[in-house]
Amino acid sequence: MLKLQKDLFTRVTEVSSAWGRMRPEKQFYGLSVDGFLAAAKPFLDARAEIAQLEEELAHAASKRDAAARIRASWTAVSTPSLCLIID
Repeated sequence: MLKLQKDLFTRVTEVSSAWGRMRPEKQFYGLSVDGFLAAAKPFLDARAEIAQLEEELAHAASKRDAAARIRASWTAVSTPSLCLIID
């Protein structure tokens, strides 16, 4: 059976956490824990930025939906009055 591969974020956080906890002085492939985290920083920053933008998008969508509900209720109330005035 195929094993699901963990996403990169999970792998980075698990490796850095275990590395810092168990062998913080050890270097792997010429990198210290701090060097590894510095190399992963652009990825982690981009991921955080995407999460922030997704929150902003969800907020904007809810504002749009709320405005559409208000507009729909206003149209339903005012449309018959406009028809009477025009006729």
